Amino acid sequence: MMRREDWPERLREYFEAAEKRPFSWGNHNCCHFAAGAVVAQTDVDPTACFTGTNIRGRVSAYKRVRAFAGGGVRELTAKISEDLGMDEVVPAMAGRGDIVCLEIEGCDALGVVDLNPRNARFLLPERGLVRLPVLKCVKAWKVE
Repeated sequence: MMRREDWPERLREYFEAAEKRPFSWGNHNCCHFAAGAVVAQTDVDPTACFTGTNIRGRVSAYKRVRAFAGGGVRELTAKISEDLGMDEVVPAMAGRGDIVCLEIEGCDALGVVDLNPRNARFLLPERGLVRLPVLKCVKAWKVE
């Protein structure tokens, strides 16, 4: 997997479009958001294995993740990132466009390091797209 030459502009456009879409467990949750950022930067869809999956809410989303990865969001991201050759790094080493994981309200959420690498954007239920500090993240994966 390799980033496109124009990835910074494509990532900026992706963030702008994502701000206009409300959270939806079925087609615009934190996993979809992070995967969309990878697509914007590389044209590789890390969620191709989920195409056609019917997710109606939080419970069905977590059941699908558990069935695929044997665990939660962290395990899912670790499995997909390994398949795509994305190296895991400490969150402090994550840069623009990298994928991060944050534990919030007892659950893991995936986010994308912002254009300002001190922050990451997360798509959260009932809150929408928010910026939170990268240093609060518990995991990170490089998109290269």
